Amino acid sequence: MPDQTAAPPADTLWMERSGLIWAHLFDASGHARAIDGEEATAALAALAAPEARLWLHFDLVDPRARARISAMRHLPPGVVELLLGAEERQQIELHDGVVAGVIADFESDEDPDPRHMIYWRFAMTPHALITVRRRPSRTLRDVNAALGGPALVPSIPALFLRILERFVQVLVSVGRDLSGRLDAVEDDLLDDRDGSDFQALGAVRRSSVRLHRQIRPLCAALHGLVTDRPAWFTDEDVEACDRVAARLDNGSSDLSALQERAHALQDELTARQIEQTNRRVMVISVISAVLLPPTLISGIFGMNVGGLPFTENHAGFVYAMALIAISICGLLLLLRRMRVA
Repeated sequence: MPDQTAAPPADTLWMERSGLIWAHLFDASGHARAIDGEEATAALAALAAPEARLWLHFDLVDPRARARISAMRHLPPGVVELLLGAEERQQIELHDGVVAGVIADFESDEDPDPRHMIYWRFAMTPHALITVRRRPSRTLRDVNAALGGPALVPSIPALFLRILERFVQVLVSVGRDLSGRLDAVEDDLLDDRDGSDFQALGAVRRSSVRLHRQIRPLCAALHGLVTDRPAWFTDEDVEACDRVAARLDNGSSDLSALQERAHALQDELTARQIEQTNRRVMVISVISAVLLPPTLISGIFGMNVGGLPFTENHAGFVYAMALIAISICGLLLLLRRMRVA
C-alpha cells in the first residue's frame, strides 16, 4: 500500500530548516504579510533595501538559526554577538546605527506569572527587526497574532514600540490583579478575619518585587534610547518611545506603592499576630497560676505520711475541696488587684 502521509509544504520545510519561527513583510502602507520559503530568502538578501521592511523571528534553540544569524553581514559583530549570547540583563544599545538589546517578557503561558520571565533579544535597523528567543515569548506571540488585523505598522521602530506597549499592557494587567489580591487581604485584616495570613500577602510582595525588578532597567534603557537615538529615528518614533517610557514610569510608581502597602500590611499583620500570641500566653499563664494552689494542696493530701489533717474525718474531702476553692478565689482576687487577670 502506498504511503498516505502527505509531505509538508516546501515553504514549511524551509522555515523549519532555517530556525525561523515567522517572518512578516510590510508594504509601503504598513500592512503586514506573512512570508516564507523563497520569498523570505529574497527578503533576507535585501534587508538593506529601502523598500524592504521585514520582521524575522528566530528560535535560538535551533543551531541553524544561529548559523543564519551569524551569516547576516549587514549586522555589526557586536550585534551578532548580543543576539547569540546568553546575557539576561535588560539593555538597549546602539552599534554603528543598529539598535540592539535584551528585553524581558512573560513566558507564553495561559496566565502571565512574574515567576516565569524570559528574555528575548533584538536587532533593529531602519528596514528590519530581527528578534530571537530560546523560550516562547507571550508579547511577541500576541503582536504576531495581531498583525493580521487592520492595524498598520508605519515603520520598524513603530513595530518595536508596539511590542513594548503590549508588554506594558500585560504588566499593568498583572499589577491590577496584584492590587486586587492585596485589597482582599487588607479587607480581611481590617475586618479582623481569620482568613488574612502571611502566604497571600507574601505572594503579592514577591510578585510585585519581581515585576518592579523588570520595569526599572527597561525604563532606563528606553530613556537611554531617546537620548542616544539613531539618526533614522523620526520625531514620531521619539514621541512613541517617550510615551512607552512614561507608561513604564507610571507602572514602576504603582508597583512601588503596592510594595509599600504590602509592607505596611505585613507589619500590621505581624503586630496582630504578636498581640494574639501574647493574649494566648496570658490566658495560659493565668490558668497555670490558678491551678498551682489546687495542685499543691492535692499533692500535700496525696502524701502517704501520718498526721495529715481530715484523714479520720468523714467530711475531709469536702474540707479539702473547700480549701482548694478558697485558694483559687484568693489567687484570682490577687491577680485582679495586680491587673493581670
